[in-house]
Amino acid sequence: MSKKYNNFKEPILIVDDEKDLCDLLAELIEELGLTTLTATSAIEGLELLKTIQENKKDFPCLVLSDFRLPEMDGVQFCAEIKKTHQSLPFIIITGHLDTGVAVSGLQTGVSDILEKPYEPQKLQNLVQKYVDARIAHVENEIKETEEITALFVEEAVVLFEDLEKFILRLEEEFIDPMVIDTIFRAVHSVKGGAASLPSGKWLAQLGHSFESCLSMIKKGKLQPDSNNMELFLLTSDLC
Repeated sequence: MSKKYNNFKEPILIVDDEKDLCDLLAELIEELGLTTLTATSAIEGLELLKTIQENKKDFPCLVLSDFRLPEMDGVQFCAEIKKTHQSLPFIIITGHLDTGVAVSGLQTGVSDILEKPYEPQKLQNLVQKYVDARIAHVENEIKETEEITALFVEEAVVLFEDLEKFILRLEEEFIDPMVIDTIFRAVHSVKGGAASLPSGKWLAQLGHSFESCLSMIKKGKLQPDSNNMELFLLTSDLC
């Protein structure tokens, strides 16, 4: 068993109405250290994908489907999947390849067509090609997120350098609108940056609540006191 994919959790979905062939494909793929899911019809496959998504489990990174299936053929099955999962790679396995199947498959979004009888090594190489591409894509996304996060933190630190002294000025008898606007701009910028980060949702929500309080102060609907100040200072530290 290959150790290359030990930490890769996204399964391969195999769809074939002949269970023995499903099991054979699963065995060949699992030899690579990958996990598999199986279905014996396109309808079952679509229901399985829906359930996985609703339960927020690891979504398949690739679909392998026989061309001849009950209810709909492999090309029609691919078309149904592409309605909601446009980027999900889809491979058709068929012993009845003709020009019409090939053309309609490519037009629908089929990624590859593997002819039967296939060599096990050829199948494994094809699967590895798509899994490796998926891994590279995920790694690139992680790298981009880390770079964006680092830039966000750097900019947030600059924005909040003088925030504490402006917050403390909200306790003054006369509140200068400029002070509120300065705090608001800093919080708004951080909120916008946080919203673009996968893990920044809670920070964006916190910033939104902070903005609402500042708007109430500016309109005279909220009078800052020592309790407010403590909460505002804590919020700025969290931001």
